[in-house]
Amino acid sequence: MHLAGAAFHLIRRDETFSGKSGNFCRPIELNVNATDLEFEMDDDFPLKTAVDRAWTVHLATHDDVAAADPRRCSLERYLSGKWQAGESDPEELTCSGLSYLDRLGSENW
Repeated sequence: MHLAGAAFHLIRRDETFSGKSGNFCRPIELNVNATDLEFEMDDDFPLKTAVDRAWTVHLATHDDVAAADPRRCSLERYLSGKWQAGESDPEELTCSGLSYLDRLGSENW
């Protein structure tokens, strides 16, 4: 569902006017971009999920690794390649990412 440039009606309860059936709220128009509301999921959401999960597990099991370690960028590139090759299951990507980080652990950083 694409919402960019869509207009939404917001009813403010403090702005009422009288009608034949009683008091009504007056709708006001509010233009909101979809990027402001973030209703849409990114196409690469499973990839982002896998990177975040793998990195979180890696950090939790390796006290000597900082959150800003360059291995995270390496992990993102590696999983992005898997994603572009057609792997879309976040759990499979997460496992691949953990295996990759395990292999990187033996190298000097």
